Amino acid sequence: MDGYLSTEQVARRLGVKAETVYAYVSRGLLTSLRTSGQRGSRFAADEVERLAEHGRDDARAVGVVERIRTSLTLLDRDTLYYRGLQVTELAREHPVEAVASWLWTADFAAAEPFPVVPEQVAAAVRATAGLPADARSVDRIRLIVATLGALDPLRFDLSATASVRTARSLLGSVVAALPAR
Repeated sequence: MDGYLSTEQVARRLGVKAETVYAYVSRGLLTSLRTSGQRGSRFAADEVERLAEHGRDDARAVGVVERIRTSLTLLDRDTLYYRGLQVTELAREHPVEAVASWLWTADFAAAEPFPVVPEQVAAAVRATAGLPADARSVDRIRLIVATLGALDPLRFDLSATASVRTARSLLGSVVAALPAR
């Protein structure tokens, strides 16, 4: 196949391991093509070259993140955006419930406080009671989320409506179950 490179050739050109080439595919930076009768993937040489050139132009120190883009977020030069709007502006202009609703549904309408289910919060508090007083908040939150998930009657309903309802309840109940500091 003219104009296409093997995984090994791409890895050599980009100076990375073959596993990293496939990570680039999963992040949408490269497109792989499978050819019947041949093992491995093929990659358009011009696409690989564009990635190689971009990497050279944007060389940065190891560990520095310059730009991350997903379908909902963009991190660009230390500025975070949700759906194209700066997060700092969203935080100044809207309550957290409205921003969460907007992320989930593309609608700012549902700005009412996150609901709290007292029975579920009580179960989550009991579940975390055995943790040491100096347990990290992230460990407490993991245990609370696991407990609330087990008690959630909608846990198997993956519809958009049920997912938003569960997320709202989860956020409200997690905050309510955390100890006051």
